[in-house]
Amino acid sequence: MKLILKIGILSYIICSSIISTYGQLPRLHIEGKNIYDQNDSLIKLRGFNHSRWGEVKKEDASIIKNQLGGNVMRTCLRWHYWGKRDSSNISNARDSSAPGHIKPEYLKKLDSTITWNAKAGIWTILFVNSDQGSGANERHFLNTPTLEKEFIELWLFLANRYKDTPYIGAFEILAEPRFDKYKRNVTHAQLGQFYKKMADTISTVTNGEIPYVIGPMNYYKAKNLTKDYYLKDYQIIYTANMLWPKKYVKGIASYGYPSIELNKKTLETYYIKPLEFREKYNVPVWVDQFGASFLADGYVDYNREIIEYFESKNLHWTYWNFRNSNGNRGIYERTKTGEYKLDTNIFNMFKEILKDKR
Repeated sequence: MKLILKIGILSYIICSSIISTYGQLPRLHIEGKNIYDQNDSLIKLRGFNHSRWGEVKKEDASIIKNQLGGNVMRTCLRWHYWGKRDSSNISNARDSSAPGHIKPEYLKKLDSTITWNAKAGIWTILFVNSDQGSGANERHFLNTPTLEKEFIELWLFLANRYKDTPYIGAFEILAEPRFDKYKRNVTHAQLGQFYKKMADTISTVTNGEIPYVIGPMNYYKAKNLTKDYYLKDYQIIYTANMLWPKKYVKGIASYGYPSIELNKKTLETYYIKPLEFREKYNVPVWVDQFGASFLADGYVDYNREIIEYFESKNLHWTYWNFRNSNGNRGIYERTKTGEYKLDTNIFNMFKEILKDKR
């Protein structure tokens, strides 16, 4: 408890310093399709994902900001998350008896990550990922009141903890819901209303001044971003991922890039629905995940040209991912010895792409 208090005090000191430097709390706000910062300057979110508990390093925010030219980190809180194992999974942050229902050691790491981002001037999109709560378990947030109550209490705790923290870009309420995958009889309309209920509840703490991120079943599948998710008059960034084609990005496809199967023209076919959604409802759309494994033939060209596509369509984006332990997609990939190996090809690609966009 004393250690958590010290982290909180340190965060307060750093945050106070940032506020005094800028004259006001760095926050994002949305007008139509556009996102603006606290100075009403138009902003494009370009950055990276941190996906796993304990992978974040103190220097990462500075590398992203100063070496790569990114401005956002999508940061995870995996809660009631088993990940094909069970509730003892080290990635599962849930502790029903702890403050905020979060394991203290996990909360400490989350505090540190958000503080490092703020100090570097990196926006944090904080996402809660719960496979058990979003369909992997028969008892989930939409059919079990006690679980829903605990999930609401988690978010109220997070909102209270970070409502005055600089560079909190958005709260991503429930990352990659998968009710449809497990056939849990949850409709898109019901999920849309669940998002609304959560946003209304969190806004009792934040006054709606921190935007939300929401996306569709199944795993933010692009074609599922439909009218059921549109919430009028809310500060919302809508998302759908583009880890596509699945076999290619995993590095197990028989074809490479470019090829007849996958090229600039075919890339554009996947994201039609999110772009139509953006135009119809006049809202911002963000590609929360994309990126091909370094096992995929032509992966650097694929990643470069998919970013060119995003830029041509004025889409916000975050690459999957910055540090990784087992996915063959990390800019820094952790080896069996615990060391991180830098993929210089991807690193230099991002430096080149972002050098004029800082």
